[in-house]
Amino acid sequence: MLNLLEGLNPVQREAVTHDKNSLLILAGPGSGKTRVITTKVAYLIQELRIDPNSILAVTFTNKAASEMRERAVALSPEARFTSITTFHSFCARMLRKYGTFAGLTSDFSIYDTDDSMTLFRSLYPEFTKKEAGEILRKISKLKNFDIDLRLSTMSNLSLDSSYYEKYQAALLRANAVDFDDLILHFTKILKNQPEVKMRIASQYRYILVDEYQDSNLVQFELLKQLYSPGTYLCVVGDEDQSIYRFRGAEIENILRFSEYFKDVETIRLEQNYRSTPNILKAASALIAKNESRLGKSIWTENSEGKEVGLKYFSSNIDEIEFCANVVREGSYSDTAILYRTNAQSFAFERGFTALGIPYKLVGALRFFDRAEIKDLIAWISFLLNPCDIVAFKRIANKPARGFGGVAQKKAIAQSQESGTDLLQSTREIALGASSKKKPHKSIEFVKLCELFMQDIENLTLDKLLLNIFIESGLKMFYEDHDKNNDSSKIDNVKEFIDFSARYGVGREALSAMLERISLDSQFAQEQEGNDDVVTLITIHNTKGLEFPKVIISGLEEGIFPSARSLENNDLEEERRLLYVAMTRAQQELYLTYCSNKNIWGFERSFGKSLFAKELEDILNQTPSGSNDSTDHPYKRGQGVYQDDYGYGVITKAVGEGKNLLVFVQFETGFVGRFLPEFDSLELVESRY
Repeated sequence: MLNLLEGLNPVQREAVTHDKNSLLILAGPGSGKTRVITTKVAYLIQELRIDPNSILAVTFTNKAASEMRERAVALSPEARFTSITTFHSFCARMLRKYGTFAGLTSDFSIYDTDDSMTLFRSLYPEFTKKEAGEILRKISKLKNFDIDLRLSTMSNLSLDSSYYEKYQAALLRANAVDFDDLILHFTKILKNQPEVKMRIASQYRYILVDEYQDSNLVQFELLKQLYSPGTYLCVVGDEDQSIYRFRGAEIENILRFSEYFKDVETIRLEQNYRSTPNILKAASALIAKNESRLGKSIWTENSEGKEVGLKYFSSNIDEIEFCANVVREGSYSDTAILYRTNAQSFAFERGFTALGIPYKLVGALRFFDRAEIKDLIAWISFLLNPCDIVAFKRIANKPARGFGGVAQKKAIAQSQESGTDLLQSTREIALGASSKKKPHKSIEFVKLCELFMQDIENLTLDKLLLNIFIESGLKMFYEDHDKNNDSSKIDNVKEFIDFSARYGVGREALSAMLERISLDSQFAQEQEGNDDVVTLITIHNTKGLEFPKVIISGLEEGIFPSARSLENNDLEEERRLLYVAMTRAQQELYLTYCSNKNIWGFERSFGKSLFAKELEDILNQTPSGSNDSTDHPYKRGQGVYQDDYGYGVITKAVGEGKNLLVFVQFETGFVGRFLPEFDSLELVESRY
């Protein structure tokens, strides 16, 4: 017992050794909760001599369950007989035994997303894949929010009950379930079959749940059905780190835990082993502004550390220069750049590439590898080179315009036989196949290409791309995608159009941008396998991670907190998200915002966000940063051309008049210093 409890602080020991009634462990960030719950499993087996087969420990991901299992077994080898698993895996195993009560045999199939789509479209062939996907997403929400599947819930989701009923009947005929059915079916069996509930209750006398703040309503209902008088129930979580509402997580599950279950005791793990007092004070003062919380007083014995820095910048260029200076102090791998949405990564990908700073993107594709960006790159590639088969196949029928695979193959074959480009061969096919009453479907693609080719010489690149995005139908296509998937593809396109604004007009500008994209992609590929890199990551993906230095970017109005949360007056989860971000930092924490950014190629002014204002008060500091207000034209981010070194970007300018010294980072990586009074520096559009 002494070995098991060795190294635990008094409150952690209390949580591990607690064995009365039900227990809610409120575990603050960096408080060692994983150690507590795994030690508790070992303690039950080793010291209380509990049968490991009667212990059920559940969490939300296979990775978390695997880590919990490994650590518990390391403390007590008998823990290998304990059910340490995810909600879905546990329910799948139970359905193999009790699925007959749901009309299933033990060899039922589990359908993934593609299988569900195939089944649904076999029932409703008139629906497009996009339409079917929207209905399936509503069905999934229904299954995760409402175990009784009430018509009122369907009405709130704008879901016709017949779609659900026909889909479920087809699943049953196929002896199959989808992923959501695993928990739903087993929960309903427990609710409607008392003998099964008694059997499960007698088997699992000890139930432990990790990350309880992430549970949804159906998982909560499952827990209620698994619980019975005499069951020892222990949940571990932190209401201040509940950030997955968009996935169905319900914070009320943890806030009202003591109301739902009898004789609940609460233990708070408040000692933090990760961060400095300065970081914790700022984060704690911020989260204290939320009303929906049970409350904790986070503290640490770590040294005071640096003050938290709130930084203001006039532009992205200034912000990236500051971040570059931070990451260069020490190992690159010490620093993580955190942001609210994936679209915000692009400025750092582009800026760090230009500055030669290696980075890795976590939980997302590199910017130029994202589908919506590749679509636009394919369009401009084809406009420059109408012989490009890869680009042609990507854009010809996206979104669907009736120019399908058979017609595309015919155009490619004719192009190769006649030696003409793909646009000409498509034009010939369209004219040959069209009648006066019914033009061939491919004519729409030809007309789009002809329109955009005229625009190349007349519009700046950002206006051209915006035209392509709208007229091709891609804007509407991705707006629907964002709406149905809670994604941010439109934001990514905005960033790309901003990037293109630096390149001017004409075919030469198009070629220059495609060359820069190719070089940036090559730089990113060269960093693969390099461990000493800066981490670029969204806040949602940082859960459970920590870094010596953290920079949180984007505290601009409408970005963080998001515009949607402001419209809905729903700021508390956004504030929890910022709290999670701040508590990832171990030693240094910086938060930044900019006053000017380009959106859709237009310069737009931003105010500081509500959170930036709150942090100003908390930190009692005026944001510091850089804001070049001098009168000369040699500003940070200004593009230049120098005869000996080529294209570059100004990173700094000091002095004035004849003594003005300009620092330039060239595309080759070389950094030069110039006196504009004597050296030739041509001001050009920035290529970064």
